[in-house]
Amino acid sequence: MKFAEIHHELTIAGFSIIGLCGDSAGQCTDLRERLELPYPIYSDPKRETISQLSRIHRQEPHARANYRHSVYVLDAERRLRYLYVGTSNLDQPDPGHLAALAGEI
Repeated sequence: MKFAEIHHELTIAGFSIIGLCGDSAGQCTDLRERLELPYPIYSDPKRETISQLSRIHRQEPHARANYRHSVYVLDAERRLRYLYVGTSNLDQPDPGHLAALAGEI
């Protein structure tokens, strides 16, 4: 998991990483432990928060309700400084780009 690799660098820059996943709390815990992630993953099995962030694939059949990997970077005043929305549920930004962005903010 690439975000785990840059977690320390982002933390030093004053950022926090959290995950939001549509799986159950138990599945999120299993995923975090299996991948040895240094940040929490919050469960949103009803996809309420994910839907509020408008990150559900609208073109998918409703029963599948896949969501897009998205990254939001907020500054200390909680202003949105960076938004990445993947094109699929496997797509994600280059962590190196996020590390460089952390140095700019």
